[in-house]
Parts: sequence; structure tokens; C-alpha cells
Amino acid sequence: MTNPFLSQVDGWTPIIEVVAQEVGLIPAAVYGVVWRYCQGEKRVCYASLETMAEKLGISAATVQRHIKALCSAGYVEDLTPGLRNKPHTYRDTGRVEILMLVQARIADSNVDDVPHCTAQPDIAECNVTLQSATSHCREYVEDRSKRESRDNQGEKVGRASAPARKRTVDARSKHPAVLLVKGITGRNPPKALYDKVIAIAGDTPDCERAADCYRAWCERGYNPNALTWLTEWYVVGVPGRNGNGYGRASPMAGVDAAIEQYLREEGVHGNGGDG
Repeated sequence: MTNPFLSQVDGWTPIIEVVAQEVGLIPAAVYGVVWRYCQGEKRVCYASLETMAEKLGISAATVQRHIKALCSAGYVEDLTPGLRNKPHTYRDTGRVEILMLVQARIADSNVDDVPHCTAQPDIAECNVTLQSATSHCREYVEDRSKRESRDNQGEKVGRASAPARKRTVDARSKHPAVLLVKGITGRNPPKALYDKVIAIAGDTPDCERAADCYRAWCERGYNPNALTWLTEWYVVGVPGRNGNGYGRASPMAGVDAAIEQYLREEGVHGNGGDG
């Protein structure tokens, strides 16, 4: 049977306090929209997700997610769970009851048009607020909160009896070579490479040289997380540099010279033509 008061709901969407406490503010607002549509003659909500989303200024996907949560919590029932690509039909399960008519409008509207609240046979007074109208749900929520509190207390006792785990610190992370890598790249090298890094850079690493290798490595577009700039370039120098910047001959210099000599002997010019 349609409540003559609730069939005139206009200009507002209820957010029930106990519903918000149980499932959250946004799900409670989604419930309020479903509840509004359920006040019609057929007592169900045919509105699409997009229509409900527009009422609240949120996305249709958000509405859909929270309606599923409301169904799980027992506030709403999906009457068409198997329906695809069409608006579902939802029913208010009746866990929450709002007993009196409330109408909202802009303050400068004509207040003479607002219908007055009149008593009904089952309602003694018209000063019932939304908070008192939902008082019948409090017992359920309080009982549930007590049960959850007892369960959480049991979990805390179980956790307290377990021995605390100590975090061990690898002493090698304080070695100058490891600190060198961290200082240049902003992160420690992988622990599996600690020993190799220490063996290459030693106890007194050349910070300027290492930084130059890493800078050149990054400038050439190589993976900044790799350590080849240290494990190879730091040892033999940056490839392609004359003397590598460290007074050493490039390891590729001999190969380049051999290729150049071969081309001269064959009479091949740089442009690929014959002599």
C-alpha cells in the first residue's frame, strides 16, 4: 500500500544516519535515490544507473558498485539480477522506514504552496525527524557492532600472543660503495649485487668518475636501473671517448683502427665508392 505522505516526496534525497554508519556516506546516498523511486505506485525503482548517477553527481559505475553493496547488506533487492544491457529493477527491502513527509525547495520559493503535515492514524505527531524515523534500525546496528567488537578483540588477543618479528639490517648497505650507488641513482643496488658493487668500487670509490659514468649512461638512453655503468664503464671507461676521460685507451680503439686500415688497403672511401 502506498503511503500518501511518501508518494509526495519532492526535492530531496534522504541520507539515513544508520545506513551511512553501516555502509558509508556515498552508498547511503545511493540508497536514498533508490528509496525515492520506490515510493511510486509500483513500489520499485526502474531508474537507470545514469539517471540515479545524475541525481548525485557521480558516475554510473559508482552507483552500480554501491547498489551491489546495498543488496549484499540487505537494504535493496535486485529483482532482475540476470538482466543485461538494460536498467535493472530494484526493490526497497523495508529495513529502513521514513514515516513522515518532508519537502525541500529553494528558500525564496512561495512557502504557501508547501502542503502542511497532517496526522495519520498510526502517527501521533508531525514533528518526527529523519533521525527518529530510523531509530528502529539502531538495535540491529548496535548488536552488529557489538559482535564485530568481540571478533576484533579476539583477533587482537591472537596477534598479541604471536612473537614480534625483528627486522634485520644488512650491514653491507652502509658500505661506501653501496652508498655511492644510492647517492648517484637515488636507490640501493639489488642485494644480490652488493658484493660485486663493493668489489668494483672498493672502500674509497671515485665519486666523480662514477657520477660521470652514470650521467653518460642515462644520456645515451640506457635503462637507469641497470648497473652496467658501474660494473663495466666505471672499470674500463665510457665507450667511444678518446682516452675515456680517464687517461686510458678505449677498449674499442683497436677494433676501429683495424677496420679503418682494412678499408684503406681495399681502396674503399668513406662514401662507399671505388678509388
